[in-house]
Amino acid sequence: MNINSIIMKVLEKNGEVRASDVVKKTGFSRAYVNRFFQELRDEGKIILIGKANRARYVLATGKSVEAARKKIKKLHLILNNKGLAEDKVLDDIKKRTGIFFELSSTVSNIVDYAFTEILNNAIEHSLSEKIDIMMEKDDTHIRFRVDDQGIGIFNNIIEKRGLSNAIEAIQDLLKGKQTTAPDEHSGEGIFFTSKCADTLVIKSSEKKLVFNNLINDIFVSDIRFV
Repeated sequence: MNINSIIMKVLEKNGEVRASDVVKKTGFSRAYVNRFFQELRDEGKIILIGKANRARYVLATGKSVEAARKKIKKLHLILNNKGLAEDKVLDDIKKRTGIFFELSSTVSNIVDYAFTEILNNAIEHSLSEKIDIMMEKDDTHIRFRVDDQGIGIFNNIIEKRGLSNAIEAIQDLLKGKQTTAPDEHSGEGIFFTSKCADTLVIKSSEKKLVFNNLINDIFVSDIRFV
């Protein structure tokens, strides 16, 4: 049984193929089947698109890769916060997904700015070893989430500015252009992101701060842990 031939036939028929498709068709183990996928990748005949349960192979042609990327509208990454650069993470998302396909330059620039500013904040200030990132696109919205296990933005402001509690930190943040690292940042990142996004939610120190520009309002609430 020629596994390479089976893989290529499924690709020609469906435009893409998953390892599970070939496992089901042949009865061989995934580990054995993956050897043939790797062989075809090494020969430059196929390319892997997506990760984990979304991973699939397409022919290594421009049209096939672009068509496959267009279908990927969601990406989840867990990254080590060591030598991490927000612009490179964004470039990687653009190369691996279709989230930025067919966006106007205005929308694309807004997402670029908001994402890199929020991620940069987590990279440089959270002191978290890992950063969890999710970005997705639907018919009307692009959403992203940046989670870290650091000290929290409000605790950071409390410590650096000698404040008493999270409410005082939130009030300080709402002034705009505030930063805990004046030698490195102007402090405008979160402030301007809160103005350009439809909604920005910040969760930290048992408080949730919501900027809702759809109704032009700001909300503060407690985070309840169950």
